[in-house]
Amino acid sequence: MDCKILQRLYKTQKCESPINPSVPSVLSSPSDTSRWRKSAVSPRVASKVRKEAIRTSQYGPGMLWDPIWDVSAPKYATLRSLKGRKRDRTREARAAKIEGRMKEMDGRVEEYRKAVEERKPLPGIETMFKRMVARGR
Repeated sequence: MDCKILQRLYKTQKCESPINPSVPSVLSSPSDTSRWRKSAVSPRVASKVRKEAIRTSQYGPGMLWDPIWDVSAPKYATLRSLKGRKRDRTREARAAKIEGRMKEMDGRVEEYRKAVEERKPLPGIETMFKRMVARGR
């Protein structure tokens, strides 16, 4: 265990919790009553120290780790489901859209074929002559 971490813990054992930041209610001087006191140890390091204390049987009041210092998980009002992938969220809407388009697909294919047929030049001697002249250029 890191000596600096232990020193910080031993210095702050007099306060309620070296882990939770707080605004202390009673301090030595009256001018310090509104001062913010940051946590002595980060949550990551606190977790490391707590696990080490449990492993070495030093978990308890007056030992390496006091059970009062255990931080409970934050309580959220409601839990939302995960967002997921967009393709999964919009699957039903896409399927309905495709089915609707498939119903009108026969008419659209007929329109396309008619449009292609109309673009073609009319067969005849005039069209054949225009092609021959265009090739000769």
